[in-house]
Amino acid sequence: VYALGLVLYELLTGASARNSGVAKTVAFAEQATLNTEILRPSRGPFSEATALTRGKLSPTQLQSTLSGDIDTILLKALAREPQRRYASVGEFAADLRAWLERRPITARAPSIAYQIKMFISRQRVAVGFASAIAVVLAIAGAYSQTQRTEAAAQRARAEEVQIFMANILSEAEPEGVKGEATLTAKGLLDAGVTRAREDYAEKPLVRGEMLAELAPIYVRIGENEVGESLIKQAIALIRDHAPEDEPSLHVARSHLGAQLMSKGERDAALAMLTSVLDGCTRATTACLGAKGNAHLYLADDSGASDNQRLSHAREALILFEKSFGPKSSSMSMALIRSADLERSLGNFPSATQHLTRAAENFSKLRARVQERYLLGTAQAKLAFAQGEYLQAGKIIDRMLAELPAQQQPAYRLYFHIFAANIANYQGLSEVAVAHAAEARIGAGDGKAPLSLAYAALHEARAHAIQGKYDVAESGVEEVFGILRQAGFDETTDYWLDGIRVRAEINARRGNLRSAKVQLEAALAAFRARYPAQFIEQVQVLDVLGAVSLAMGDAAFAKARHDEEDKLLAARFPPDHPLRLRAALQHQRSKAFISPDENQQKKLAEVAHQLKSTLPPESSYLPILEALISNNPSKPQL
Repeated sequence: VYALGLVLYELLTGASARNSGVAKTVAFAEQATLNTEILRPSRGPFSEATALTRGKLSPTQLQSTLSGDIDTILLKALAREPQRRYASVGEFAADLRAWLERRPITARAPSIAYQIKMFISRQRVAVGFASAIAVVLAIAGAYSQTQRTEAAAQRARAEEVQIFMANILSEAEPEGVKGEATLTAKGLLDAGVTRAREDYAEKPLVRGEMLAELAPIYVRIGENEVGESLIKQAIALIRDHAPEDEPSLHVARSHLGAQLMSKGERDAALAMLTSVLDGCTRATTACLGAKGNAHLYLADDSGASDNQRLSHAREALILFEKSFGPKSSSMSMALIRSADLERSLGNFPSATQHLTRAAENFSKLRARVQERYLLGTAQAKLAFAQGEYLQAGKIIDRMLAELPAQQQPAYRLYFHIFAANIANYQGLSEVAVAHAAEARIGAGDGKAPLSLAYAALHEARAHAIQGKYDVAESGVEEVFGILRQAGFDETTDYWLDGIRVRAEINARRGNLRSAKVQLEAALAAFRARYPAQFIEQVQVLDVLGAVSLAMGDAAFAKARHDEEDKLLAARFPPDHPLRLRAALQHQRSKAFISPDENQQKKLAEVAHQLKSTLPPESSYLPILEALISNNPSKPQL
């Protein structure tokens, strides 16, 4: 072990492990260990000639390459005391292989900072550096995947990027902060951009690849304009210095396509993402990953059908499995997107399976806040869609407890709005008002008008359920004012949601004719402009049927509830709360048409089933209990 350590030391550094240079034999070298301190291989200094013959590196790059684990491996092999060295040549060789493959070595304890440097998981180094480290790690992992299969030139560039990332990470460790107490994610990224431009001024292709990987991280932390500018610079650099089928060019284009899609520039985004699918023809992990990204971003195309989007998400899963592996962050994000789309199509078992896999992956990778938010959102949506309102509420409560209040206001805002909606479904109007109030605070800066509008809308509906009709009506007027000021006109689905809630308020306060006119107009608009939004149609049909029954038109009411159940039956089982509600309304209509004992019994059975899905505090329980116990002579709304 010791002899091999001496040989490796000289191969890597061009110098003897002993300053005296007298270690001519193993026996003499062993004796020298008692009196001579080993100089770390990364200490150098290295001459230009030495560095050039070891991978065409500069002295600085060679020093950076040798720092860290290879230092540790060699110092263990050349330790003074034999018992501190590797126990066998096999153990020595295993650590060297681990270093070559960027895996953890056994020669040092796997501290958090060490795990970060190895790009194995998204660990936190220290308070103040967590987010900065996490965003950079998203970059490093993908490059380690490509090293084994890329051509020689690509492998060399990937190695340079890894060294570059390691240098940035070293600045995030306490000893690299240079007196600063904290280092923000943006500060770390800015330093990386500056270094890429300065240190790689003579290597434009490498510089372009580095900027291409840094750019989407800016977008992730909210610096959208900076991110888009960088990705465009990166594409220009790579395109000017590489062939058209260069994988890194398509990786960059996939990121730009995502940015264009998020800005609503759909045609440009589709053209960019399609160019990735058609143009990245090399059989490399980088190409597979770029195509996977393109498919994942196309799964977000609001102009495509749910089936088309799901097809893209499934392709992304296949490609990420081949490129980054089944446990990668990219794979987990594709699982979440696929689960969302499977849910929207009513494929609940598939959605559950995908989210279970994503949760397992994130538990091992220690997911970033954004990833935890997306996973929690998907889990809550799935529970809600399945009618498990209590479970959905618990997930949201957990996420609100986990998310940093100051650092993630947008995430908390969304969950408060979601929670208010769930509470209204359960008849928990006080809970809905409380969450809506929190959402109002979060959206109060005017930067999230839609969020503010829906907070006010759920709050208005809760007030209507409580019988505070004037307050509720004022809330709906506020919603329309917010939408109008933000540029949304009366043709949008947001506006139609407001009309639906206004109609419900009118119905509750007894203005049945006005409510019916508003509901019929909303239903026609939803069917014409937003036929895919079946839940909105269900909600309108439900209230429209109830209003019609209260007006004495039981046949019209029954027909509306039949339509309602037909929409629901395509996605939900008979015991789903929305199916039970539609069945209840249907039975009420039939009981009015044929008020016999058998019909009343069926009505009571459905009411009892629906009651079992509600919490004890629900304001809907007295209504259901009345239906269970008797058959009112005049139908109530």
